[in-house]
Formats: sequence, structure tokens, C-alpha cells
Amino acid sequence: MATLPPPQSLYGPAKAATPMARVSPFRQPELHDEASVLPEAAYTHGFESIYALENVDVSTVRPLKGAKPVEEPKPQVATLKVVEKPKPKAPVPEVLEDQLRLDFGAEYRGWMEPFRMNEPIEVLGLSPVALKGLHDNGRQCLRDLLDIDRSQAMKLKGLGQGHIDETIEKLEAYLEGYPRQRANQADFSGLVMSVVGTAEKKSAHLWLSKYKLEDLLPLTAADQAEIRHLNAAQRGELASNIASELAGERTGRFVKGCIQTLIEVFVKPWMRKRQGMASTRELYERLERVSRDAGRARSTLNYVMEVFYQGESPFKKNVTEVEPGIFVVDRYVALAYRRVLNCAKTYFYKDGISYSLAELESYIARECARKWEGFPEGFIVQVLRRSPSFRVRKAENGKLMVRRLWV
Repeated sequence: MATLPPPQSLYGPAKAATPMARVSPFRQPELHDEASVLPEAAYTHGFESIYALENVDVSTVRPLKGAKPVEEPKPQVATLKVVEKPKPKAPVPEVLEDQLRLDFGAEYRGWMEPFRMNEPIEVLGLSPVALKGLHDNGRQCLRDLLDIDRSQAMKLKGLGQGHIDETIEKLEAYLEGYPRQRANQADFSGLVMSVVGTAEKKSAHLWLSKYKLEDLLPLTAADQAEIRHLNAAQRGELASNIASELAGERTGRFVKGCIQTLIEVFVKPWMRKRQGMASTRELYERLERVSRDAGRARSTLNYVMEVFYQGESPFKKNVTEVEPGIFVVDRYVALAYRRVLNCAKTYFYKDGISYSLAELESYIARECARKWEGFPEGFIVQVLRRSPSFRVRKAENGKLMVRRLWV
């Protein structure tokens, strides 16, 4: 017997019975149907997706990269690589090198221009034609000949290749062993020859013989025979003929400038290492020590002192003399010297008083310190030792005692 299907519900096929279904015959809403259980959605401005970008982690964002064009490989062609050798650097000219340095003066330079470069070209013994041609081209002293080379025969009017060769050969022979740019020693021979180089030879020879410098101008056998036949009066007259020429105002300015440079380069830096003080004897010894010919230094200084400084010491015009025979390097040292000297004299209020050197030094340093005046270590002792106003002698107990010399 055939069975009939179950009756169909008005709401569709029957489902498994649930407790809720058994209580109510109506269809219950399913849990996942949010639209049927949630209230009507609230109002929004529509920018939630834009504001959500504020919470994006920037480190997770990757830039957009386009596809790189694929380059076709180029065919490789064998080439020969040429390696060029680096060009050697041209040496910096000495003149340009000096321009790049800061010049704080001759005292801090440590060198000077050689006196020999100031000598006239007549000292080379050139032929009259070569000598005249060089003068016509403005070449007066040896410094003017340093830039002449053998290829300048066409540039110097009135001079041929033979004259150029003669000038270069005699210049090289005359300057052999002498510096041309910087001199670390004093060349007193060059200083004298710069003055008498253009003078008449026999007269200059007799003039220099008074200062024992006649060997700088050797005479020929004929000239020597001629001079031997002259008496004392004739020799004096011959020497006085060039006195005005060798002691003129222009020559005097040149010589005084050379002496000033000489002292600034070789004397003042040396004095600063010795508390800034030196005696006349020490200054002469210093110049003899820095001279190329120590035996000629004193003779040259005597010649310069008598002719250009009227018998006075050339040091008086270039360094400060604080006491007879005592020189200091500048006015600041002179002021300190006089302060120590005046302070020391106050402790010797009568004859016969003496102090030990260490004791007097401490008294002077203490008194000057009250006035906020200080001195380098050993300066006070040097002033007391050098000053002719005091005498420092060793006593029987071995101490150095200081006494004042009353004049």
C-alpha cells in the first residue's frame, strides 16, 4: 500500500524541531541574520576609509615600481687600454714659494739676501763691450745677471752670443760656493765690495788699506810698483780723492740698511735667547761667529763705524743701550731693566752694604710683585751681573755677594 507524503507546511518544508519551534508555530529569525536583529544603522560621514589611513604602518608600504626596460647586451669589442704616465709636477719657483709665506720681518726669517748680490758688475772683469751692453740693458749689479741664460742673445741689444757666454762663465766662477737667494751667514766682503766696486782701483786700494781690507782689491804688478814710488802725502791725497764718493749720502743709506738687516737677522733672535741683553764685546763676537770670514768682520765693522756712523758703535742705532756698553733687544726689555736697576739701588743706602745674590734677588722680586710686575726667571740676576753699577764677587764662604759701585 502506497504511503502518502507528509503534508507540506505553508512556510515551506518542515525542519528539524527545536525547542523554540515547538513553543511557537511561527518562524524564528536565525542568528546570522543581522539585519533582522540590529536596529537601523546610525548616521556616518563616509570618510571612515580615509581616516583609517592614519593607522597604516608606514614600514609596510612598498613603493610602486615600474618595469625596467631591458637593455640589449652590447657586443663586446676588444680594445687596447692606453695608460698615460702622470706628468711630473713642476717645481715651485723659489720666488713664488716666498710669496706664499707670511713675512713677519727679518727677525723671524732666519736668513737674509746675500750682500754679494749687490756688488756692481764691474767686479767680474768683463770686456768693455760686454760691460757697456749690460749697462745699456739696465743690468747694474750681480743680482740683475741671475736671470740671463744663453738663449737671450737676441733679447739683449748690443750683446752677441760671445758676450752672453762670457758673462755667464765669469758670473758662475765669481759666485762659486756662495748662496744666491738666501744667506745663513754674513758676507762682509760682499758688503765692502758693494761700496768700492765701481771706484778707481788704486785709490780704493789705498783707502781700504787703513782698515786692513786692501786684499779685497788686489792690484797688478804695475799698479803696485806705481804705489810704492809714492810718498805718504801722495798716498793720502790719492785715497782722499774717493772719500766723498765712498762716503756719500746714498752709499750711507745703503750701508746702514745692510747693518740693520744684519742685526735683525743674526743678533736680535740670539739676544732674546739670553734674556734680551748683551754687551758690546758679546755683540762683536756674535757677528764674527756668523760671518763667512771671521777675521774680516771686525775690520769691516771698524770701517763702517768710522765712515758711516761718525765713530759711534753701529749697535746704538739698531738696539737700545740702557747703560754704557750694555744693550737690550727692545724698549720693553729696557723698561724692565731700568725697573730692576732702580729697585736694587734703593737697598744700598750707604757705602759698605752688601747682600748675597740670592737674597737681593728675592727682595727685588717681592717688592716688584707688590706692584704686579714680574720678570722671567733669571732676569734679575742677569741685570745685577751685567750692570756696571754693581759688582758681584764670590765671598770666602762661597756665596756670591753684591755690592754697589758708588761713582
